[in-house]
Amino acid sequence: MGKVGSKSLSCLHHSINMYLASRYFNCDKMLPKDPGGRAIIDQFMMYNCGTLQPRYRAAADPILYENCRFVSPDQICEIETAYSDLDEILAGRPWITGSLLSIADISIASTISTLNILVPVDKNRFPNLVRWMYKMSEEYFYGTANDKGLEEFSKRIGELLLHVERRDIRNFY
Repeated sequence: MGKVGSKSLSCLHHSINMYLASRYFNCDKMLPKDPGGRAIIDQFMMYNCGTLQPRYRAAADPILYENCRFVSPDQICEIETAYSDLDEILAGRPWITGSLLSIADISIASTISTLNILVPVDKNRFPNLVRWMYKMSEEYFYGTANDKGLEEFSKRIGELLLHVERRDIRNFY
């Protein structure tokens, strides 16, 4: 993550991903060109950047940088509220934005899979989210782009916390 002065650029990758998708990935399904479809993608990209990632940072930063050994109950509640929101969004649809996989699914999957290391997604409380996470984990790009970072994060967090096990969504089923 980059910084400019005291401002964090944690969401810069969203802009980069959207640029790369529109420039090199000639598929209107992943990142629609029509304003209505694009607005839906933008809504969930902003949800990831404005809701999910700050909750990740609030939980992970004290562990990574402040010698904290646990995720606080308030942080767990905030993260589980986001899980609940996503579970409701995913009710009756296969992907975050509807019937087609999009760049928003990819971005949110990266954040949720990392949050899952800190606060496991309960398969009984959030079945739609778990189903979606499993579907995402079966996508080619997930294994090539997400698994290595998850493994490194899990290892680092495991070294810092009292007890953390590797939480792979593919083991839920």
